[in-house]
Amino acid sequence: MDGTGDRFEDYAVAIENFRDINSTKLVLPDDAVLIGDNNTGKSSVLEAIDLALGPDRLSRRPPVDEHNFYEGKYLPLAPAEEGAAPAEPQPAPQITVEVTIIGLSEEQEARLGLRLLTRTTRRVVPTEAGERLIRSIGPRIAEIRRELDSLSELREKPSGTVRLTASEHAAESILWPAVAGLIDVYPDIKVEIVID
Repeated sequence: MDGTGDRFEDYAVAIENFRDINSTKLVLPDDAVLIGDNNTGKSSVLEAIDLALGPDRLSRRPPVDEHNFYEGKYLPLAPAEEGAAPAEPQPAPQITVEVTIIGLSEEQEARLGLRLLTRTTRRVVPTEAGERLIRSIGPRIAEIRRELDSLSELREKPSGTVRLTASEHAAESILWPAVAGLIDVYPDIKVEIVID
């Protein structure tokens, strides 16, 4: 269903890094039924489909949280232990849900205003309008992805100013040695120490 009561078919769903699912692709027959023991991922598949197609899921704030990431791993890898060589920066994990829909009614396609795909029993190909749309928005989608990736890099790099107040002895014997290592690893952090 598409939120208006019209029916369409989920043909396939590919899921990565979501809840109990590391990576899977399911091809769904007509009227598929998910059967299995508890904790095998049935609800995770349904939640992933809801994430992609649910009419109100994206209005939630946030639409996903740390519990939705596979094994709860939603942060980049932690820096290396003290004294060890710094680890290569790792990107934050990404949840990917791709749902392939078939069987749109003529009314659903008409809402788009023109046909974007031509379907036969053996294949689906873009129409001329579909090709034009792909050429037009494809580079923009890639550009948006790159920009979102670059923004996530900012989130992954600590930055800002830290102000500390300490006695002269604590500043010299404890804070400065710790801060020197911190500044080497995170050069975007500025540290101000006030000796009181």
